[in-house]
Amino acid sequence: MKTKAVVALLVALLVVVSGCIGGGTQEKSTPSATSQPHEQSETQTTSSAPTNTQREAQDQTNLKTVNFSELFSKVIQLSLNPTVIEKGNLTIEYDGKRIHGRYDFVISNLSESVFYLGAMGLPDDPTALILNVSIEGTPLNLSRLKGYRAGSEEVYGTRIKPSYLIVYEIPVDSSKSSIKGTITYSLKYPLFLDDFWQYAGSPIMGFSITNSKSFGLNLTYSLPEGYSLVIPGYGVLTGSGRISGDRLMDSLHCSFIRRGEIVSEKFSVSGINVTVYLASSQYVPEGWNKTIALIKQAIGLYYNITGVRPVNSTYIVFNPDFSRSFAPEPEMGIIIIGGRSNIRILYERKPNSLPHELAHLWFAGYVGESPFNEGFATYFETLAIQRFTPWGKLYLKRQEDNIEKYGTISINEAYKLTETGQHALNMSVSVVIYQKVNFFLRSLQYLLGDETFSKGIHTLLERCHGKEYTLTDIQKSFEKASGKDLDWFFDEWINSIALPDYKVTQLKISENGGGYNLTFTITDANNFTMPVPIRIYLENGEYLDERIWVNGTATVSLELPGKPVKIVIDPEEVMANVNRESRVNDVAVKVD
Repeated sequence: MKTKAVVALLVALLVVVSGCIGGGTQEKSTPSATSQPHEQSETQTTSSAPTNTQREAQDQTNLKTVNFSELFSKVIQLSLNPTVIEKGNLTIEYDGKRIHGRYDFVISNLSESVFYLGAMGLPDDPTALILNVSIEGTPLNLSRLKGYRAGSEEVYGTRIKPSYLIVYEIPVDSSKSSIKGTITYSLKYPLFLDDFWQYAGSPIMGFSITNSKSFGLNLTYSLPEGYSLVIPGYGVLTGSGRISGDRLMDSLHCSFIRRGEIVSEKFSVSGINVTVYLASSQYVPEGWNKTIALIKQAIGLYYNITGVRPVNSTYIVFNPDFSRSFAPEPEMGIIIIGGRSNIRILYERKPNSLPHELAHLWFAGYVGESPFNEGFATYFETLAIQRFTPWGKLYLKRQEDNIEKYGTISINEAYKLTETGQHALNMSVSVVIYQKVNFFLRSLQYLLGDETFSKGIHTLLERCHGKEYTLTDIQKSFEKASGKDLDWFFDEWINSIALPDYKVTQLKISENGGGYNLTFTITDANNFTMPVPIRIYLENGEYLDERIWVNGTATVSLELPGKPVKIVIDPEEVMANVNRESRVNDVAVKVD
């Protein structure tokens, strides 16, 4: 999932993560005394124990307590509409248990009299993150600031490690051209939270300015012997040193620190340079080899279908600080695969994460923002799962079951909700945007044929390269590729919550000398107009595939070389429909 397109996500970062690689230089050095994170200054003190201000901040009397959905929607709007520009110097020192840091920043382009600081917290560990903040040399009492607080203990009914998010409203003088500030902090690390939005920023920071766009960061780091800091686009860092870059702050949202070596591999696929990082504690040779193979297969497949090379380089980071996967800024080539199990278990239990996030290099990276990016990514992910893993049929079946259970709104309604950010963690919206759009695309592919469908994908990518796109852009791209009016198709799939509901009736079988005549009627209770794939199994185990146009109803007459014993409608799961099984005149009928 793409952070800028956070409105379309199952779960989303609650911060601006506008890029995960960038140019920069690395200068090996020892941090100077004036930049040590424990250094006292006129306004700041960083320590491992809370100051009075920090203790007061535990009791947030001026914060409005809201439900997570409400705060989630607010942060979405802040992240989609950054109002300030941020530059800064960050010094971090890790001691194996906590990160002690100091962040000196400047924000400019002040159009409002307030900026927003997001910070994470753990209800059962008040010292997980300790913050001191000053603006223009004046320390802030966090307990007196206005803002919002929301706790989270579950995602889609699944329990997660309890945490909370605070968004502080920090008043500033908007008449000034810029404002300087300092944040010193002490962060327990690693926290092993269950979802990436719980960090409210980089896992090595725990906070972020939520309505900013970062353009420049200098990072001074110091690590214990034997530890490594992985920053996508910057490599594996050890010891102490200094790096800088315009997109470095964004890269930190994707970084992690671990003891031991980092396993990495570099290769090229379809002209795209690929670098993969994995903590040595997660390395298993068999799982690693299968994962590398899947990366190569998926990128090759996507390039062959689209005819587009979306980036020159991509960085795939298996990041144990996260449990979910995402593409923070896919036009920059960063893919984050979350999980703390070894690579074999990740491959077997979460095979869809990698091909899904890789697809975002095209849909969210090469083209601009759109809630439909998630549906396109799910479409490509499903192709990869079908072709390169043993779980394709089961994976499609689970998607179809989800659509039947949660598809209570139309694609068009879900699209509008994601645009406004009002969907929060709504399961119906997510299932429709991800999985029903996938089946919508699979049905369109079956309608148009593989070659024309690929041409339509390529047309859309080129039409909307670097730009946001809408449903209209999708329809016009496929109409241009096919030369057909597709109003009818888009209307029945986009604006309806219904699914095709096929039944077979009036089935008759008769011998015709050397073979059999089969006639039957297909009826769709929801009156879709669709070409329907049908597979007829014969008594000898062979089968024949037919393509039948059904406009509410259709009569089928076939001459067969053997006696039919089973009819399967939609055997390859090209469309979402109401699944059922029955027997009609001793012939098994299955709607898949």
